[in-house]
Amino acid sequence: MTATGEKSVLRVGVLIVDLPKPAADSLRFLVTHTNQLQRSFEFEVWETPKTDPLVYALRQTQPIAYCEEFIETIRGFASRQRVRIEDRQARFKLAGAAPEHYVIVSLASLSNHFYSSGGRGTTLLTLGSWERWMAPPSLVEFAHTLILRMAAGMALPANVRIRHLATRGCLFDFNEYLDTLRLKVLNSLICSECDGALHAIGRDAMADDLRLVMDKKWLGKADDPLSPAGISRKLGYDLYLSKGASPTFLEGAVTQLRASWLGELLKVAGVVLAAAFVLILGLKD
Repeated sequence: MTATGEKSVLRVGVLIVDLPKPAADSLRFLVTHTNQLQRSFEFEVWETPKTDPLVYALRQTQPIAYCEEFIETIRGFASRQRVRIEDRQARFKLAGAAPEHYVIVSLASLSNHFYSSGGRGTTLLTLGSWERWMAPPSLVEFAHTLILRMAAGMALPANVRIRHLATRGCLFDFNEYLDTLRLKVLNSLICSECDGALHAIGRDAMADDLRLVMDKKWLGKADDPLSPAGISRKLGYDLYLSKGASPTFLEGAVTQLRASWLGELLKVAGVVLAAAFVLILGLKD
């Protein structure tokens, strides 16, 4: 709470570990664009500290043993990150404090097959179990919605837990496996039970902000170069075509074609051919 009694904006640092560049660039853009849509959260993209022990562990090719040592590595991340940030701020004479909460997105896998874990201000998303058949939606949309879900959980008081076992397509569904997550990503629902719980603790504005971001209408059309979907396409990741962390050769070729002047030329050529075809049919009649 602020001095005036208003709820303060929750700052959430987002770090991405080893996602391929098109997917990482798209996700960073969508995360920061979310700040324009709502006022409950302020997402900050931070550079991934390559020497941090947690980042080092996430870059293993084998599933990571989910043990007490690894859990403590997650729990200690926020304090280690704060030291790094304060050091850089002092070096460049910058103001501001480090965020208290972090979400780290990676393609690592855990031995217990969990896709989220964390503690002490850090939530880890391990999406190594993702398969292309789980799309739609795309992996980037999955990650974006999960970041939003984790931020919502961080914003709740410590004694409040809003989760339910029933799969309703609600943001607060308890999804044990990644493949059932698609329902909450494809919908923009906060169910009546969760809406009532948020209302009871005075988080009506947060519920409205969550619905607005989850709605996805703000993404726009990919062929609109000024829309978020269009900008994502120009970054190399087509939200409506790409499925996995890396676009296939065909997906990448189509994305680049649509984002280029050649794509516009082909559209014009298609219109001309269609008009010619109609004219020919008219002459025959």
